[in-house]
Amino acid sequence: MGYEEPPQYTWREAEHAGSLPWVEVKITVPPCPDNPQWLGWIVESDGQTPWEGTHVAALEVLLDFVRGRPARPFPRVSVTDTFVS
Repeated sequence: MGYEEPPQYTWREAEHAGSLPWVEVKITVPPCPDNPQWLGWIVESDGQTPWEGTHVAALEVLLDFVRGRPARPFPRVSVTDTFVS
């Protein structure tokens, strides 16, 4: 796809109503140097474990590529938002 660096995964434990563990996951996809129209974007997901949350988020990133969303002019979530892990 022309990316020189991999996406960055971060996760953190989150409060959840009930007794189940819960994590919030964020994947930051960097801008693509081979295609200046593909700005970086962020996909957020959650799950009971980091493994579950990252797989759901990774699937969303792959679906974005299939749908052609990386080529749109605005990222899904502001890349200036901070996420503490």
